[in-house]
Amino acid sequence: MGSFEEPSAKRRKTSFSDVLPVPASGQLNKSVRAAQSAVSAEPEDLRLGCFEVVEVPAPKKKERRPEAREATEAPKAKPKPPASPQVAMPNEKVLEGAENAASSAAPASTAKAASKAAEAAKLSRDKEQNERREREYFKPYIGEPCGPGNRFLVEGPLGRGSFSSVFRCSDSKGGGKEYAVKFIRDNAGLRKATEVEVKLMRRIRTKAVEKDSEGAGFLLGLANLETFMHNGHLALVFHLQRYDMRTALKRQIQEKNSGFPLKDLQRYTCNILLALRALWAIRIIHTDIKPDNLLLSLNKESVKLSDFGCAIDTQESMQASHIRRAYTSSYRAPEIILGQSFSTRADMWSAGATLFELASGHVLFPEGANNAMLFDILRTCGAFKKQFAVSGKHALKHFTTQGAFRRRRQTGNEQQLSMSQFMTPSKTVTTRLRQVVQDVLLEPFADLLAGACLVPDPAKRSSAQAALKHPFLSKPR
Repeated sequence: MGSFEEPSAKRRKTSFSDVLPVPASGQLNKSVRAAQSAVSAEPEDLRLGCFEVVEVPAPKKKERRPEAREATEAPKAKPKPPASPQVAMPNEKVLEGAENAASSAAPASTAKAASKAAEAAKLSRDKEQNERREREYFKPYIGEPCGPGNRFLVEGPLGRGSFSSVFRCSDSKGGGKEYAVKFIRDNAGLRKATEVEVKLMRRIRTKAVEKDSEGAGFLLGLANLETFMHNGHLALVFHLQRYDMRTALKRQIQEKNSGFPLKDLQRYTCNILLALRALWAIRIIHTDIKPDNLLLSLNKESVKLSDFGCAIDTQESMQASHIRRAYTSSYRAPEIILGQSFSTRADMWSAGATLFELASGHVLFPEGANNAMLFDILRTCGAFKKQFAVSGKHALKHFTTQGAFRRRRQTGNEQQLSMSQFMTPSKTVTTRLRQVVQDVLLEPFADLLAGACLVPDPAKRSSAQAALKHPFLSKPR
């Protein structure tokens, strides 16, 4: 259990190529985040800008002869100087006005120059950091040998993320079988953080199989050879998958102009729930369930849950910095937004939001400020009970002590909305699915999402074990 501190920034999204067997760790655990901060910090090298000079008119002075010449030349009769034009001297008020204008213009021009200098310095630092990161990526040649005894041969790239790149490699000593090998950037901090993730993955593989062998089959784990070092890169070996479900959904929309058929989602839903059941059996919360972290098998018959970089082992202490990064905002359960303690059932909410997206082709709760997301949840899932609404570290930022929702508009104005206004949701999950899905399985599928997964109060939200008994999953698959 842990409490969630409201994040100050959105989690960055990672794009992948056509084929991605393993997401390239878009969200590693707390050690990765700390490592990223440590390795990306650069000394500031601020360039000074040119300041704009404002000249003030000054009275002209008569030119004086050099003293040396006066001392060496014999005195002569001074000729009468020719008449010269009269120069009008500025009076005191004119001079004072010019000085005031100069003094007021100087700070503005100075600030402008300083701003340009700071922007230039930031661009310089960003360029330097990007160049350094680029140098840290693994860049092999096709056919490059790697791994124990050089048994793997690099066949081609599969994808790249913030912390790693993935390549398809064939096993020359295993009959040419192909694997997905993820190479972590050549960076000590990222390498250390990945070692922590590998340790957790090994525990998941051994313990989950003991507790729930069926469910463990839908967790993407390391292949038997596991890891090796190659030219400064820590490499992780995985069984080859087709690509992640976000890529699969994009292809489905391009080809069919719709989400996945519900008969396919019957299988995928069952796979996801079995994977969650296995994780919950060993008290692990995944905390990052979304289409990007579900991998489609080569035959497209099943999906596996991957990327345990953000997973929380509830049997160990949970650091606040780790919990703060739990869940991508579009898939984040309301108890986490409110700063309440959370359990494995937070994963169930994320699974529901993910399944809605795979069926409809649309994100259920688009990313936004926490207050805007809570408003969207209320309109979709209905009113919160007062006790739930006012509980949590961040609850009173969004609700009054009486349980009214404090809706904040972009104008800065606040509008208090009674929970009675949400007793009948204006855009339910079922209503939204009916707009884009025509399928005989729509009603039971919508009931699974609304009645088992997307229930605001986690105490009333179904477990994976209970959801597996839902009528939607009892149909022939």
